[in-house]
Amino acid sequence: MLTTKDHKILKMKILHCKDVVNLQSDNLQEISRNVWTLDELKKLLKKEKSFCQVSISKRRLSGFSIFFFTSNILESYMIFVAPNFRKKGIGEKFLKNAVAFCKKKLIKKVKLEVNEKNKIAINLYKKLNFEIIGRRKNYYEINGKFNDALLMDLIL
Repeated sequence: MLTTKDHKILKMKILHCKDVVNLQSDNLQEISRNVWTLDELKKLLKKEKSFCQVSISKRRLSGFSIFFFTSNILESYMIFVAPNFRKKGIGEKFLKNAVAFCKKKLIKKVKLEVNEKNKIAINLYKKLNFEIIGRRKNYYEINGKFNDALLMDLIL
């Protein structure tokens, strides 16, 4: 069984972009319309206001996270871990690294949204002291079904 120790969490670089695109393509049924293109990822990494990470296991991309920040807020745009690498602490490590980044940059809040049906992610966020602060009705469409997005904040 792999653990977080078997995964390296690295700053996302241009050389990871193609693997991120491929990981998304392999998991379209879960990602739905929230897919980053190769060009979008490359542009994103050139921006000073992004904080992006990848998880690598045995030279294979197992997940990625994309955040943007302002002077006082870090906002999650996407956290994704491949299904066969879940429950190994990767998502939690992405978030803990994001919190450490915030503390270093004196950022006071982390914001994210999550599909109301994603109970595993919601429980992780609550474990890390995120609080539900709002809801977007029918925000996610997956296979013709609509789900609400929960808006969550972590005040640092």
